[in-house]
Amino acid sequence: MKLLRLPGVDVGTREFGIAMTEAEMSKVDLPGRMNFANAVKKELLPHAERLATYAGAWLDPFDGQLVVSLTTADPEEQSRLRSLLPPSSRGLRFEAAKWTFHELELAAARGFDVWQELARDIRLLSVDVDEVGNRVRFFVAPTDVATGQGVAGALSDSLGVDTVVAPTTEPVEDTACTRTNCVNPHRAGIHIVSAGGGAPCTMAFHITIGGNEHFLTAGHCGYYSATWWHNGAQVGTVLDSLWGPDGKDIMYVSMADAQRSEQIYGHGGAADQMAGDRAPLLNEDVCVSRATSDDVPCGWVASTSLWWNSSTGNQPRVHGANMDGIPNAIPGDSGSPIFSRTYITGGSPYWLYTAIGVWDTAGGYFARVADALDIWGAEIYR
Repeated sequence: MKLLRLPGVDVGTREFGIAMTEAEMSKVDLPGRMNFANAVKKELLPHAERLATYAGAWLDPFDGQLVVSLTTADPEEQSRLRSLLPPSSRGLRFEAAKWTFHELELAAARGFDVWQELARDIRLLSVDVDEVGNRVRFFVAPTDVATGQGVAGALSDSLGVDTVVAPTTEPVEDTACTRTNCVNPHRAGIHIVSAGGGAPCTMAFHITIGGNEHFLTAGHCGYYSATWWHNGAQVGTVLDSLWGPDGKDIMYVSMADAQRSEQIYGHGGAADQMAGDRAPLLNEDVCVSRATSDDVPCGWVASTSLWWNSSTGNQPRVHGANMDGIPNAIPGDSGSPIFSRTYITGGSPYWLYTAIGVWDTAGGYFARVADALDIWGAEIYR
């Protein structure tokens, strides 16, 4: 730590908000990890997911290689998957599994009903598929874990797959939502953090693609991790990013449907609505809800079409727009939602929001939401 305090030694904080030496940055190779993740999602993983023996896949947090879990070790299929690795591969290894992903997903979908039959006196908070553990996880409050573990065996017998009961943060009601503790539902403008308690960013607008709910944030946030958390609970994983070769600093992350909302933290209230999205208009007034700065300042659109060189991982030029007239952001504000708003009067007054951008740089450069949604065939949730 003393070494990192010397002038010029810490090169990580400026780019990532994480203190790292140049040697550490080179060893971790975050740009390489992100590019590899994007590449394997194009052909290798779609092929793997179609296999009847597919049990899950993830990036190893230590070396960044892809891990594919299969219920049967078929040398021919494994060879086929290896042939689909991108040229700049970080490696691929296989792990044996007992249950297919499809079996686990079906079991998880029945989880709440089965829990109600076996442990109705214990409040179940959430259920998920644990791909790494090849099991279904049931999440309860920390004070209920010991009691809940007593029914784990019965859960496994009823569902026909391995299960585990684990603790999670007790949800708070919407009226108690804070930047760092906001569930049922989430809001644009709350704090998110990369896997392992690493780099912070901000959740932006919620979107819908093919009937599934996701949230937006800055594309370069995916440089830190493919998995994102809020207040100790996993929110979701990165599904696609336009950062890098596509030239747009924006990505979307999976999210439970129950956590979707139209609300923006720190502005308005529960009655507010989203009108949708559109391209920015020069000199129009816009606001941004920033998690780490913990503010909702308003300024104006200074440019609607702007290119800049990304300062994260030496990525090529990025295209977007620029907001001006407010204080510079601080690390963790990346991903903040930029919006225009209209106050609707008469009856029960409310704010009507329009999604404009996703904040990317300290000075106000941002990705244009409309550009990304057109590419993904997505819509702002409303």
